[in-house]
Amino acid sequence: MYRLVFLIIMSLTTQFETQAQESSVLPTHYEIGMEKAFALWQENKISDAANVFERIASAETENWLPSYYAAQVLILDAFTKMKDVDALNAQLKRAQDFVNDATAISKQNPEILVMQALLHTVYVASDGAKYGMILASKVSQIYAEALKLAPR
Repeated sequence: MYRLVFLIIMSLTTQFETQAQESSVLPTHYEIGMEKAFALWQENKISDAANVFERIASAETENWLPSYYAAQVLILDAFTKMKDVDALNAQLKRAQDFVNDATAISKQNPEILVMQALLHTVYVASDGAKYGMILASKVSQIYAEALKLAPR
């Protein structure tokens, strides 16, 4: 009799634990924030998206992805700002800060290296005469390093 009661209690407890685990798959603040940032990016609200990624990065200090995506948003948008040199430089400086933050969290990460190379590429594309000689070879070196870390 004792064993029967014990088995019934154990089976009920197991069922309640399983149900509790299934109901706790609510999205985290991180996931909600990242979804919001991606939605803003998709709506072409670049500054707002970068700001949301930045807030997430300040809260998630061990996760390199928010800083990476903040940099990516700003770098890709910088290709459209080639004519306004001051705005371009300010945006790329901010993007470089995000790349640096991501690198500090995840060293030797090939994805971050590619983002760094892309940032340098924006500089070269904006003023090839000024940045081409300095950064073109650096971009090639960064891509080679990233390929070494993550071969095809």
